[in-house]
Amino acid sequence: MKPECEQSLIERAKQGDREAFSRLTRAHYRQVYASCLAVCGQPVLAEDCTQEAFLKAWRSIRSFRGDSSLLHWLRRIAHNVMVSHFRRAKSWVSIESVDFRLGTDDSIASTEQRLDIKRAIAALPEKAKRVFQLYAQYGYAHQEIARLEGIAEGTSKAQYHRARQILMEALS
Repeated sequence: MKPECEQSLIERAKQGDREAFSRLTRAHYRQVYASCLAVCGQPVLAEDCTQEAFLKAWRSIRSFRGDSSLLHWLRRIAHNVMVSHFRRAKSWVSIESVDFRLGTDDSIASTEQRLDIKRAIAALPEKAKRVFQLYAQYGYAHQEIARLEGIAEGTSKAQYHRARQILMEALS
């Protein structure tokens, strides 16, 4: 979506235009959902949090100042929704329920090797694991990860490097 078009839709949504907000939702839904899925690893929970985030965004669209991109604002709302969910649940998702989407790539020859990789990722320190998942598995740039996680871009790179080192040691 072109920035001029998005800005026009934002202004219309601020005036209560549901169709304009619906178009913004369609434009950004997949990216917000991917952010939620990367954090929780559960498609149903990610869907619920994404829908709740867009509902909250609709209710507070008038407060959007445009200091950051709309997508960043939406992802921040989704992040806050997920944090609230996990606080209520008092626990993070069990690593066993996470589908890391490891394919049947030729470079990963056996089911046993894929399981070894999943176990190694599961054993990573929490912050390094989240950065690794966002970068390596979901394709986020370090700049996006930094904004999403509320950390410096250099910290994202350092956490990713740390995760890679730990994985290389664990899998050697």
